[in-house]
Amino acid sequence: LVRPGSLDDLPAMAEVFSPRSADQRGDRDLLFERPELTNLEPPADEDVVLVAEVTGRLVGFATARPLMTTHSR
Repeated sequence: LVRPGSLDDLPAMAEVFSPRSADQRGDRDLLFERPELTNLEPPADEDVVLVAEVTGRLVGFATARPLMTTHSR
């Protein structure tokens, strides 16, 4: 199941994120140099968050943030 994420999902998202971050071969060196990148911050209001569940357990997530916003005049 893929569904919109919420702040209630943040603890489970952090559980998925932290241990797996250092397992990414292409990211390993950068993450050892900059461990703060493995800290999962709460999403901003404009972020879109999707979480993936298998049998009710959060197993993955994706976040997206707009690069720019448009304002009507």
